[in-house]
Amino acid sequence: DAVAGVAANLPDALACGSIICLHKGVLLLTKSGELPPSTEWWLDSYGDGVSDCYLFGGPNSVTDSVKNDIQSKLR
Repeated sequence: DAVAGVAANLPDALACGSIICLHKGVLLLTKSGELPPSTEWWLDSYGDGVSDCYLFGGPNSVTDSVKNDIQSKLR
């Protein structure tokens, strides 16, 4: 099973990078209010193998709609 981290801005991505690396996971980038095509593609392609997904940053960084989009692709 894979581990994924999702961040919408550089400070959050830098902070979570080492944590995700320890789990040999992947760091995905998103926009605050929508999933970019590349992140959506990765989640569509590999999301069923993700056991844990961590969102970095608060609700202003990764909105609830993006969180819901991510969760729907991991099921």
